[in-house]
Amino acid sequence: MFHCLTWRLAALLVLGLFLSSPVSVAGDMKNVPTERLVENLDATRYETRTEATEALIARGVEVIPALEAGFERGSLELRTRVIYILKEIALADPGKINASAQAALERLAAGPTSSANRAREVLQRLADIGEQRALARLIALGARFERLTSPVFVQDRALVIDSGAWKGTDADLVLLAQLRVVRALQLSGGAVRDNWFMSVARMPNLSHLVIKRASHVTNGALEPLRQLRSLQRLDVFYSPIDDGALAAMAAMKNRLQYIRLYGTQVTLDGAQKLEAMLPPTAVLDYKRGAFLGVQCRAEWLCQVTEVTEGSAAQRAGIRSGDILIRFGGRAIRSFEDLRKAIAGNAPGDREKLTLLRGATEVTFYLGRGTYDAKDVGVETKPHSLGLLVTEVKKGSVADQAGLRKGDLLFSVEGVTPTSLEHLLATIRKIDKDRVAGGGPLAPRGGFPRPGNPPPSISGLRGFQQIELEVVFGEWQ
Repeated sequence: MFHCLTWRLAALLVLGLFLSSPVSVAGDMKNVPTERLVENLDATRYETRTEATEALIARGVEVIPALEAGFERGSLELRTRVIYILKEIALADPGKINASAQAALERLAAGPTSSANRAREVLQRLADIGEQRALARLIALGARFERLTSPVFVQDRALVIDSGAWKGTDADLVLLAQLRVVRALQLSGGAVRDNWFMSVARMPNLSHLVIKRASHVTNGALEPLRQLRSLQRLDVFYSPIDDGALAAMAAMKNRLQYIRLYGTQVTLDGAQKLEAMLPPTAVLDYKRGAFLGVQCRAEWLCQVTEVTEGSAAQRAGIRSGDILIRFGGRAIRSFEDLRKAIAGNAPGDREKLTLLRGATEVTFYLGRGTYDAKDVGVETKPHSLGLLVTEVKKGSVADQAGLRKGDLLFSVEGVTPTSLEHLLATIRKIDKDRVAGGGPLAPRGGFPRPGNPPPSISGLRGFQQIELEVVFGEWQ
C-alpha cells in the first residue's frame, strides 16, 4: 500500500511540474493563448523561448498588443525577444515595412526601459531596409533616376516620376516618405494631380522639387509644400499655377533660395511682388517660357558658342560663331541681355533677330596724342554695338592705327563709344588716369610704367549683318 501511495504522489508531482512549466510549442500552437506565449519568452529552457518566439512571429500583427504589454513588465530577455519579434513582423512582407510593427517599436523606443536604445537601433535598420524596398518598388512602377539638365541642373541624380510612364497608383506614392537619400524630385506629365504633393510633403530631405508640364495641377498643389523644411529650390515649368500660388511660395521664403517659373500663368506683376518679398539672397527666375536654344561666350559680346539641336535657333539658321546684336528693337551686348529680352516671350511667339556672321576681332591703338575728331581722319556713324567706320583718310592717324572702312568699334576697354568725340574723350581719360594712378592698370604710386600701352579699341571686321525671324519653342 505504501508503494502504491508513493507511485501516486510521484505521478501527481510530475503532473504538477508539467502544468506549472512553460508550454512547449513543439506541437500544435493554434490553441495556445498569445499571452502565454509571451510569458514563455522568459522561460528557463532555451528551446521553449525559441519556440514561443517563432510562434509569435507566425501570428503576425495580432500579437502586437500582447507583446507591448509583456514588454513593460518583462525581463531583459523578454524585452530583447519582443523587439526581435516586432522587427520580424515588420519585415514579413518583402515589399514594404509593416506600419503597425514599426509604430510599436517607436513606442518602445520612446519608453523609459533600458531596452529603448535597442528599439531605436532596430528602427534605424528598418528605415534603411524600408528605404531600399520603397525605392525598388517605385522604380518597378516606372520611376527612374537621372541627371536633370536644361533648364534644370541637378548635381546629383534626381528621382523622376513621369505620369506617362508611371504604372502605380496614388497610394503607392506614400513610399516617397521613406526616401531619406533622395534630395531632388521631378514630377511631370498631364496625370500629375494636386494630391500627389501630399506624399511629396512627407519626404524628409527633399531640397529640390521640379514640377514640369503638369497640366492639371492647381495652386493648391503648392500648399502642402509648406511642410517641407528642407526645400531650397522650386522649379515650375509649363504648369498652370498663377498668382494665387504666390502666397504658398512667400510662406517658404526663408528657406527657398531659388525659384524658377517658366511658362506658368503667374503674371509679371505677380512675379515682381513675390521677388520683393524674398530675402536678398534668394533668386527668382521668371520667364514666360520661350526657348531660343543658344549658349554664348561669357564676359564678351553675345557670340554664339553652341546651338541646341532641334531648337528655335537652329530652325531659324543661327550658327555657332554668330554675334547676336539686336532682339526686336532691343540692343544685345551680352548673353544676359539676350536672356532678359527673351524672358518676355512665350512659346510660339515670333521675333526679329539681327546678327553678325563671319566677324574677325581686331584691336586698334590711336596713341597718346590729344587728337580732336577732325584730326583723326575717320568718319563714323552710330551702330547698336558702338560705331561703324564709314570712311578712313589715307595717311591719317586712323589709317596708321589700322582702321578700315566697315570696321565696327564696340569697346574702348569696356566703354561703349557713342560718337567719335566720346571715343576720343574716353581714350584721353583712361590714359590720364593710368599715369595719375587712378586707372586699373596704373603702376603703383602713379609713375608711368615702361612699355605700358595706350588704351585699346576693340573692333570687328569682315562681317555680314543678317536679320532672321525666330519662332520660339519651349524649354525641354
